[in-house]
Parts: sequence; structure tokens; C-alpha cells
Amino acid sequence: MKKLLLLGASLALPLVLAGAACEPPPSRSAVEAASASAAASSAAPAASLEIDDVKVGAGAEAREGRAVSVHYRGTLKDGSVFDDSHPRGQPLTFIVGDKNIIAGWNKGIVGMRKGGVRKLVVPAYLGYGDNAQAKIPANSTLYFELELVHVVE
Repeated sequence: MKKLLLLGASLALPLVLAGAACEPPPSRSAVEAASASAAASSAAPAASLEIDDVKVGAGAEAREGRAVSVHYRGTLKDGSVFDDSHPRGQPLTFIVGDKNIIAGWNKGIVGMRKGGVRKLVVPAYLGYGDNAQAKIPANSTLYFELELVHVVE
């Protein structure tokens, strides 16, 4: 016996061939039930990182592997501030691509130029995911305004 797999409309229907004899295809209700089951088990697509350049800088460009210094303000969807570098008077300095920085920042800062201001909307999977932080609930979308103050070339 050989098995042949036919794909269609996100549903795989196996047909078993034995010489000239074939089993009848599944009934319409069986196909509909399998399709409904597959649709129910499909996860919704993840949201994408959103980038909005408020002010385009004219200086050096942030790239993977470069050290950058960034002033930032982070808020939750309700507008509550969870972190802000401005009152401390000290920007955050890090290497673009560093694993200690959330993926949304590493992706969202690339291409930004010194002097620029950028807003990022970071979906949970590019932020802290299901790991709650001090002022950040698990699975939170994060909102940032970044100002690139220095790039080491």
C-alpha cells in the first residue's frame, strides 16, 4: 500500500491506493469538522514591531554591533510610565544586538541616526513575553520614545 497526501485549503486528506481500488474520500461533514478543528488550533498571528520616526537625526547611524546611548521613556497601553531615563539624567548605553536588551529595541533602533527621536510599539514577544517585570505585567505591549544621543563609530 502506498499513501498519497493531497494538500488543499490548509487541510491534508490522505488517500490510500491499493491497485485500482480506492477508499472513498471523507464525507463533507468529516472534512468540515477537520477544517474547524485546524482553524481552532491555529494561533492568531503575532503583532509586528511598529516604528515611527518623530524626528530623523543627521548624525551617525545605529547598526548591529555599535555602541549607542539612548534617552528613553517606556509606558504601558494605559499610559503609565514604567521607566524613564530623563529624570536620572543618564541615557542607557548598550551594544545594538546585545542579548541583554529586548529584541524590540535591537530591531527598532537599527537605522536610527544620532539626534533622532523614534517611537516604538513593541509587542510582548519582542519585549518580556510572559515574564512579568517590576512595573510591567506579563504579555504587555510596550510603548517607547527613544532619543539617540550618541553612536560610537
